[in-house]
Amino acid sequence: MKLVDRFYINAKYELRSIDYATIRLNILITIIILPSFIYALACMIAYIIKTTQSIT
Repeated sequence: MKLVDRFYINAKYELRSIDYATIRLNILITIIILPSFIYALACMIAYIIKTTQSIT
């Protein structure tokens, strides 16, 4: 909680830190979404390969 308070105080004095917060949020979202997207993509590719093998 101290970290949040310190960041909030910095944000009050410096408007640019809002930009940093947005960037941090974007990075966090990317870190969360990217692995699940890659996993879904891999599953889709594996499913396509499996179905094409079963057809032939």
